[in-house]
Amino acid sequence: MKKFLAFLLTLFICLTAVAQVENSIVLDSKSFRAVQTDALTGVNIDPIGVDHSRQACARVKIKFDRMNKAQIDALVVKMRSNTDLTKQKVADYYDNVLILEMTAKPNTRFYFVSPEFGESNEVTLNLEANREYEMLASLNQTYSIIVDSNVAGADVYLDGIFKGQTDSAMRLTVREVLIGAHTLKLTYGTVSHEQKIEVNGGSISFRQNVDTAANEPQFVVFAVEPASAVVIINNQHYTLTEGAMRVVLDSGTYNYTVTAAGYHPQSGTFTVSGAKVEKRVTLKADIANVTLTAPDGAEIWINSVKRGVGSWSGNLTSGTYIFEARKAGHRTTTLSKHITSAQPQQSYALTAPTPIVGSVMVDGTPLMADVAIDGKSVGTTPLKISNILIGNHKVTVSKSGYAPYSQSITVTEGKTATVSVSLTEHNAQDNYKIGDIVTVNGVQGIVFQTAPQVKIVSVVEGVAKWSTQKQYCHATDWSDASYNMARIMAMPNWATAYPAVRWCTGLGEGWYLPTIRELRVIYEDKKQINLVLSRNGMATLGSKNKDAYILSSSEYNANYTYNLNFKYGSVNYWQGKDTEKSVRAVYAFEKNSITKSRTSAPYKVGDYYNDGVKEGVVFEVELDGYHGKIVSMTNSSNGLAWSYEDILIKAKHKTDGLHNLAKVSRRKVWRKNYPAFAWCVDLGVGWYLPAIGELQSLFAAYEAVNKTVVAYGGERLYKDEEYWSSTENPKMVGTYFDAYAYHKEKGAKYISGNKFAHYTVRAVASF
Repeated sequence: MKKFLAFLLTLFICLTAVAQVENSIVLDSKSFRAVQTDALTGVNIDPIGVDHSRQACARVKIKFDRMNKAQIDALVVKMRSNTDLTKQKVADYYDNVLILEMTAKPNTRFYFVSPEFGESNEVTLNLEANREYEMLASLNQTYSIIVDSNVAGADVYLDGIFKGQTDSAMRLTVREVLIGAHTLKLTYGTVSHEQKIEVNGGSISFRQNVDTAANEPQFVVFAVEPASAVVIINNQHYTLTEGAMRVVLDSGTYNYTVTAAGYHPQSGTFTVSGAKVEKRVTLKADIANVTLTAPDGAEIWINSVKRGVGSWSGNLTSGTYIFEARKAGHRTTTLSKHITSAQPQQSYALTAPTPIVGSVMVDGTPLMADVAIDGKSVGTTPLKISNILIGNHKVTVSKSGYAPYSQSITVTEGKTATVSVSLTEHNAQDNYKIGDIVTVNGVQGIVFQTAPQVKIVSVVEGVAKWSTQKQYCHATDWSDASYNMARIMAMPNWATAYPAVRWCTGLGEGWYLPTIRELRVIYEDKKQINLVLSRNGMATLGSKNKDAYILSSSEYNANYTYNLNFKYGSVNYWQGKDTEKSVRAVYAFEKNSITKSRTSAPYKVGDYYNDGVKEGVVFEVELDGYHGKIVSMTNSSNGLAWSYEDILIKAKHKTDGLHNLAKVSRRKVWRKNYPAFAWCVDLGVGWYLPAIGELQSLFAAYEAVNKTVVAYGGERLYKDEEYWSSTENPKMVGTYFDAYAYHKEKGAKYISGNKFAHYTVRAVASF
């Protein structure tokens, strides 16, 4: 009977060991790489065949670790994708290399089945035709072993790697232990015991006792300078009190680190074993005083943080730093230095930033008109000025007897920005009507009154408070804006205390915050004005405020100011001065002093367009010829991503890019995350990324547009590059949401990549 019980016990132990073993073949997809086989390397390979449908194949060589030739030869390949396996062979020259040939496709999925070891993991590979690849694989055969001891909480190490602590039953199960010889170590406080063990199917349980007599808790005391330091003992943080700390610890060996800002950290170990432990630590300072200088008033930046202009001096802790000298319109110069406290005083002179320049060409009628750039006279028309710093500039052309003309331009490196003008004589009659667009010194407005003066309201809209103070400034007139503005601007600190007025005056000389009666006149023609604004891609009246209030300059009393709320069809509304509302500015002028932006003759496809704010070439016109769409004069200088967010935002309109821009602009930090859209919007008011249908219309006028673009110094449309549209593909392809692009030679096509792909960008606008 005893022999039978012993047999059952032996059988149970064997079954337990078998149940605990885990056999698997692991394919390392991270090791997958292409092998260079072209003529440059001199490596020759056997030709790679084709599959049953005559599609090209690829070759994958898999090197197995801990498997012999017979075991590798017995493997069965299981294909999970629509792919033919045309060859499976153990290499003649290496017993542990398996050669596979299969149809070359992206996302090829397969795994192995072994009659001895079961299934491997599945891998997904991207294979190109007639390419050879290599990859590693291994056989992992492990057991779970049981470690018994005479104490709970003993640290268990296997081959020097911590595996855990014995539990309340003084036992720990260590999983996934490879077959073979190992070193087993148990540590309890300051006591350690170590033994060599052999793990196999018949040996999975081991016992290791420790001596507990020397494990009594003791005081540990640290005295540290500086007193601001922190002591870290085995990842536990301790703060100091008057430069010292104490703690009671069990016997054992501990790691410690003492750190303080601006000092070198100090680390070490100590052992608690039957007596109090005292440690005295004095940290060494880890800073250097660094002085930086930069010529020509350049800004000094350290690790992307602005620190000063011209010069900077301060303390830096040890580390690597990037010093930069930056200046608008200049190429940044950099200096990389590793700062250490070994040299307490250090000085560096940064090289001056180098100018980045382009050119400006000004031509038109009449001849010999005075030209100024950013207020500085540069000559008379016609002329070309070189070495103009890149960036935004204001060009003003004037001549006695003519209305002056101003245009904002953007100068890019190595390119020529073109300004073409036709000044209007002062005595020329100009019959204004409601809805005409007028440009005043580079700022656009829309006509809302034609007599006795012409008055325009700005096409741009801001958001501001009437006042940040509750003072009464007697700006009570309902009709005379100059009366109200004079009283507001007489108040102390008016530029900061009256943000709405400051916003209006910031547009330029002559712009002001309208009276309540001027707002009434504006809203009498609200429908017509909003139609013109929306057609030109501009914000409609009151759109910057959810309640559609627009501020006036007419004060109501000491606590309130008039506002106009057109959303509910009301005339007079008043709100607290400290609430943010929409702001529009007004400009008044005599009829013959400023010329309308619109031409006196209709446009046709291929015409050059320049209204003083937007410059481009007409590629689409409406029936009257006075309205249509233009394309910008330049492409993006580099390819841009559609988006860095892989989500669907429902920018699905195929003929209206403004609709898609509205979807994009609702996203947080959209200018950063949607570069193609931001590039277009940054060209100025009204520019946007075209929808796919608008791109098709643009390229239908390819020859006419390019002829005019080149004639006026712009950049051609490319016929062999993809152009981003603003239209999303509403379907997910693979794991990505994509967008549509246009290629002249291929037509509108679906881009199989994703929105992160970099394509050329061209902006369009309405007129």
